[in-house]
Amino acid sequence: MKKNDIRQRLETLIAKVHDAREEFYQVAYGQSADQVLGPPASEQQIQEFERKLGYSLPPSYRHLLLLHDGWTGLADGSALVGSPATRNVGTIGGNVMNSSPAMDTGAPLLVLGAEVELRSQGGSRTVALSDLWTGPGKTSAQDGELLVQVRVPALPARSGSAYLRLEYRRAMEIAVVGAAAAVTLNGDGDVEACRVALTAVAPTIVRSPGAEAAIVGKPVSEETLAAVAAGASADAAPISDVRAGEAYRRHTVGVMARRAVETAIARARGEHVPVPANRASGVGAPLGG
Repeated sequence: MKKNDIRQRLETLIAKVHDAREEFYQVAYGQSADQVLGPPASEQQIQEFERKLGYSLPPSYRHLLLLHDGWTGLADGSALVGSPATRNVGTIGGNVMNSSPAMDTGAPLLVLGAEVELRSQGGSRTVALSDLWTGPGKTSAQDGELLVQVRVPALPARSGSAYLRLEYRRAMEIAVVGAAAAVTLNGDGDVEACRVALTAVAPTIVRSPGAEAAIVGKPVSEETLAAVAAGASADAAPISDVRAGEAYRRHTVGVMARRAVETAIARARGEHVPVPANRASGVGAPLGG
């Protein structure tokens, strides 16, 4: 696909969003956009676009399963989204703009320091994910703005990430709770930096300062990992609903946070932990099982 063709299709979509205002559901380029513009670009076209133009459309979950260099937590979350059909046509941008506190890609993106570009006919702006999500199904995007890019920075050396969720079934599931972690180790193997984000325990996906402070600058031990779990549980603000009670969610999100940190540390050390980390950690049913 030629540079002008892609940009023309994107500008056409932005114009449609501007004209329709609230009648057009604001999602990233993908399945919904296909209804307006025809079939989305192929994987080869997307890769060529990213390589030559330096400007990328939000990739599908299928593409993210290929990420195994520091961003593995994003691959963990992507591997758990919906079903194979969902993962082959859905987009990260669409997931982000849906603003569900239970989305599986949100916590990994948050700990990886992702930001998004929102574009309208009036221009574009960059927004951090923590500023984008304002509540369940709500974002800070203005009328006429379309998410056109998700940017994830490269991680330092000796870094790793992971995402785990509590689930009741193996597919088409929504996280009961979940947690993501991104860590960087120093030369001694201690945790130099750590970010932890929690899923389905607040109106939006949130960071856990308590879990992060429990391990940064400290040796990895049973004591510090237990403190990570306690910190995550303390930072959570879950509700009770038909899927789980408040106390159960508060406890299990601590368990998920600890396992996410443990897995991220293992990957930062160079250990191979298969994607998704859920299966490697014994959470949920094995793939194909």
